[in-house]
Amino acid sequence: SVGTVTLDGMAESFAAAAEQIVVFRTSPGAITAADAGSMNADVTPNGEMRGVRFTVTLKIAPSLLTPGVAPSSAGSATSTAR
Repeated sequence: SVGTVTLDGMAESFAAAAEQIVVFRTSPGAITAADAGSMNADVTPNGEMRGVRFTVTLKIAPSLLTPGVAPSSAGSATSTAR
């Protein structure tokens, strides 16, 4: 839907994947929600774990989707073309 982005990620462990999702959920500003999707071990044919594949759906702040409105956490890094 409008204002959402679904990302596929790869982490070293289930704990690292969960930590990344927590970072998205607790970061102020651009992301207003982060919903965890699937988490699956990525295993080689000989049984070694390569990592954890996961998905997360992020809801983007409306201010980022409105032309001409800078997000509040972006600071003063704006420019004006003349």
